[in-house]
Amino acid sequence: QRDVIDLYLLHQPDGTTPAQTLCARMQRLIDAGAISYWGVSNHPPEMVEALLQAAETAGTSLPVGVEDYLTIGGGALTDEGKSRTRWYRECMLPLLRGAGLGLIAFSPMDRGDLAPGRQVEAGSPLATLCEDLDAVAGELGVTRSQVCVAWVLHQEGVTSVLGGAESPEHVDEMIAGTRLHLPQKALESLELASDRYADAMESTA
Repeated sequence: QRDVIDLYLLHQPDGTTPAQTLCARMQRLIDAGAISYWGVSNHPPEMVEALLQAAETAGTSLPVGVEDYLTIGGGALTDEGKSRTRWYRECMLPLLRGAGLGLIAFSPMDRGDLAPGRQVEAGSPLATLCEDLDAVAGELGVTRSQVCVAWVLHQEGVTSVLGGAESPEHVDEMIAGTRLHLPQKALESLELASDRYADAMESTA
């Protein structure tokens, strides 16, 4: 029941439609007053670059941002067997910063794997990561969920975090995480924990 969609996201590449066509179609929606801005979700860096170049060449409205999976854990791997979190920070974040694009980062709890109370195999890389997160949370007097959200927001180029809240309490946790400032010592501990987890996941690929 809205007259205009503020931000319209192309959720997944279809593998066939040229970048020029997509840009032209988004411009038609803007000209018609149906949307204000557009962006993409789950598009690789080379496709984002292609869309930016196509829009600049055609003189159409540029995409303003992306929505992507970014979490301190990153249990998901790329097709090449690399930690998706590590890959994203190395390949996509520099592109977004250079182009001035915003990032809506989803799944700060890594698809629920990092949620407190979730059954985790003892001695596993995930269990170690959860212990590292809880150690930082304990030092700061906050919760693991808040630390996960805060870590994502501390990544340069992240505009906002999109969490999968299932209760009002979860919403409160997400909001509290957006207000949490992580001291340098905590950030260093979390970076080490993230790297260790990425190494462990990649070694099993």
